[in-house]
Amino acid sequence: MKALSFLHTFLQQLYLLLALLLCSHVATNAQASDIDSLLKEAKAFHQQGIDFDRSNNPASAIDNYDRALAIRKKIYYEANDYREEVLIGIIKGYFNIGDSWGDLGNYEQMEIYLDSCKMIQDEFREKHNFESYFRRAQLYHALGQLYRTVSGMNQSLLAFKNAYTYYGLDKDSHWKKYDQAGVLNDISVLFIRWQVHPDSVLFYANKSLELYKSLIKVGKIDTNMLNKAIAGAKINRGYGYEMKGRYNAARASFSQALNELEAFSVLLKNEMRVEGDTYKTFYVSELGHLGRSINSGRNGLGVTLTDLSEFQEAEKLFTKGIQSNLWLQELNSEYHYASVLLSWNYQNLAEVYYKQKYYAKALEENQNALEVMVKDFPRFQVGFDNPNISDVTFFVYDDHSFLSALVGKTQCLQRLNKSKAALATATLGIDYIYQIRKNYQDIYSRNRLADFMKAFTEVIIQIHLQSPGQDIEKAFYYSEKNKIFTLLEAVRDHKSLEVAGVDKSLLKEEKELRRAIEKINGTLKEAQDATQKKELFSQLLQKKEDLAEVLDELSINPNYQRLFVSAEPVDIAYIQKSLLAKEQAMLEYFIGKDTTYIFLIPKRGNVQCFTVSIPENELIKDVDNFINAILNSAEVNRSSTVNIDKIELEEQLLNTAYSLYRDFLLPIVATTDIKQLVIIPDGVFNKMPFSALVSSTSGVVPGAYHNYEFIGKQYAISYCYAATLLAEMQQPMWPKPTEVLAFAPSFQGGVSQYRMGLSRLRFNKLEVEKICEYLSCKKGPYLAESANKQTFMETVSQQPYYMLHLSTHGKADYSDPNNSYIAFSQLNEHEIDEKQFLFLRELYNMEIAVETVVLSSCETNLGPIHRAGGMLSLTRGFAFAGANSIISSLWEVNEESTKELMDLFYTNLRKGVNKSEALRLAKVSLLDNGDFNHPYYWAAFIPVGKTQDIGNGYERYKHLLLYGLGGLLVFFFIYRYRRFHALNH
Repeated sequence: MKALSFLHTFLQQLYLLLALLLCSHVATNAQASDIDSLLKEAKAFHQQGIDFDRSNNPASAIDNYDRALAIRKKIYYEANDYREEVLIGIIKGYFNIGDSWGDLGNYEQMEIYLDSCKMIQDEFREKHNFESYFRRAQLYHALGQLYRTVSGMNQSLLAFKNAYTYYGLDKDSHWKKYDQAGVLNDISVLFIRWQVHPDSVLFYANKSLELYKSLIKVGKIDTNMLNKAIAGAKINRGYGYEMKGRYNAARASFSQALNELEAFSVLLKNEMRVEGDTYKTFYVSELGHLGRSINSGRNGLGVTLTDLSEFQEAEKLFTKGIQSNLWLQELNSEYHYASVLLSWNYQNLAEVYYKQKYYAKALEENQNALEVMVKDFPRFQVGFDNPNISDVTFFVYDDHSFLSALVGKTQCLQRLNKSKAALATATLGIDYIYQIRKNYQDIYSRNRLADFMKAFTEVIIQIHLQSPGQDIEKAFYYSEKNKIFTLLEAVRDHKSLEVAGVDKSLLKEEKELRRAIEKINGTLKEAQDATQKKELFSQLLQKKEDLAEVLDELSINPNYQRLFVSAEPVDIAYIQKSLLAKEQAMLEYFIGKDTTYIFLIPKRGNVQCFTVSIPENELIKDVDNFINAILNSAEVNRSSTVNIDKIELEEQLLNTAYSLYRDFLLPIVATTDIKQLVIIPDGVFNKMPFSALVSSTSGVVPGAYHNYEFIGKQYAISYCYAATLLAEMQQPMWPKPTEVLAFAPSFQGGVSQYRMGLSRLRFNKLEVEKICEYLSCKKGPYLAESANKQTFMETVSQQPYYMLHLSTHGKADYSDPNNSYIAFSQLNEHEIDEKQFLFLRELYNMEIAVETVVLSSCETNLGPIHRAGGMLSLTRGFAFAGANSIISSLWEVNEESTKELMDLFYTNLRKGVNKSEALRLAKVSLLDNGDFNHPYYWAAFIPVGKTQDIGNGYERYKHLLLYGLGGLLVFFFIYRYRRFHALNH
């Protein structure tokens, strides 16, 4: 019985277990069936999103992508289903939504979804060991396109490079090359957009072409697709040629691409008649992807034909483009890409009319370009009624297109003698630039804004100088305002919050508030409901008030004020009263496209403005020829071989030195007997050694340099980047510094031959030891091992110094000026230690108190020169770090002649003369030296900033002490005499 009972119990339990297993299996199948059903539903929504995307309806696409994403996220987070289909679906959802927001011009939302796409991919890699190289590459590719529009060169280029790498890791060896070629092509577009580095445009377009062509014989990629892509790369190549001024090559490249695209279009249309493919029908239409490529080619060819003065053909091409984009805009008014293309079509047509002097027609087309770029704002009237940025919130689809059209409108109004309207439009443009400038975060994007700033400023200067009564003070005000803007933009570095003495939490809060404001603005673009708009405007107002409070707190700090806020320019009265000594006059240059303006400000008397009508591109060639003649003739003179080139170079040097003097200095100095000039250069003049210009060629034998009438013999010349910066650099230090710092780093062995040109310096140790004999260095001099960066950083921050002398290597980085550096000791002859480099970017974040910095190094006042932004150099960095004056170099200098020059310079300083005069006298002494009389040896060194109050310690104040003691003695004798006289009466 017990056995039967046990068996019965066992069977019951087995039955229950089987029943449970069966129920579980049924439930699991039911659950799996539900998930499969949800996945099918998500896939359907996603496909609908793709269909809307293809028909240029991004708003509906977003709605469907969002529904698909919500379903897939529910499966992932609630059902804990981690299959690849789910993970890929979520990644695609975030990506496609972001991409569609980009089509609507809402870049804030685009960035949010692409950032989310990146975060979810990181999560899947960490939690599930899941990585799709293709999806990662696709993400970085889209981020590169986003940053190209809203952030600038550096971020975009980095994202594109990441995309190229990840595409290369993709499994499909054929498609990955196709995708990589697409990235290279997009990099060429990046340089086209920011109008920089035409050689880079050509390099990346040609690399893209090579890669596309290598796939033709593979056979696994559709030939028509490849041909279309190849034509697109040829279009970009055409833009590169156009940027370089190679117009015939540009025309050939554009024409070839257009012929190929139009042949492709005919072929596809024939295929469609057979297949009836709706997507292909759209693709080849004027509105589709192929149509837009054709439009881009027409646009580029039209620009080139305009440059070649073939105006009628250019007009036909732009008119076709306008019609195509009007159709696209009618198809979907929210599709911002059509507005951007349409705006550029109108602007290009305006340029055709402008060059033919049809200014009224050009004005009308610029007006059209503005109106398609602005949303939620009344039409821009052709006359005086421009919007006021401070009073109205409105939205612009593309800042560059908007500002470019405003520049065009400004120039047309000026040509039509509508000065009041031109001033109003230019002022609007400048106000808008100040509103958006903190969104532009790297050197290239800021320089692009500076280009627009300079264009508006040029028109304003012209109008004030041409108006009745010639308002020179107003013209100078805007010239100086432009220089301040470019100076400030040059030192802003969005990657760093290390602004000396600033509360980091405030900087972080400022950044977050600006991002929130941008986000609300983006949402406002799409808001339709009046109640929602009202709420959003309320939020926007509150955020702006919060930002204003943060900025008030930040502006208390002078370093933040200097780096991030545009101070008002100093006026002429202040310059005459406080900046100039009685023996000085200031020359401020403003180089326009066709005219250079030169403001002469004497210590006393009236200000004058001179104009020189030489196109900027010709001026650049003249200055380059002058500098090349100095450097090349010096090289020939050092050579043991004498040939005809030497004579030609000496004649070129003499003639260019005189012609530049005749055009840009003689008319000014002829009106004054001043012998000390403070020069505020502009553009290419930043790298020109004014002291090497010659005032006459009469009776002068080329090559007899000791007989040249160099103006450096007659004038003590100093420089500064703006009068407003000079005012800051002339602020007195208290207590008056008396100590001197001198560094002579060591560079050992063969490292010089192969590593960045850091050769052994033979004379720098002797140079600084001599200086310390003259000026009594209480610390140092720092030589060899002790001349390291750590010692420098610690010592220079301890107290104010009268003089800081660095006899070392300096190097300008033209690709990224923030990487320009001064080198400290390199003691390992087999490798470079970059920790011993003091970079320009570090100087902007330092706070030093030094009366005079002497950079006895190469290229310390060299760097890339941007038309509007000036020169980005180590000298500028020391000025912003707090130095009152800097002696720096314009090219790679000779070590032996530099030692002699510095010895003479410090000898003159001990005599009590100011820096610019001390340096002038040192140069004149070298001119009398047969070994070093060529301008290469002495003209490179220039003084920047404050030049007065020179002398060291007792030497500097001894005359004041003598006067003071004399006064006390006189007072004492008078007092004793009166007391004696009183006692005896």
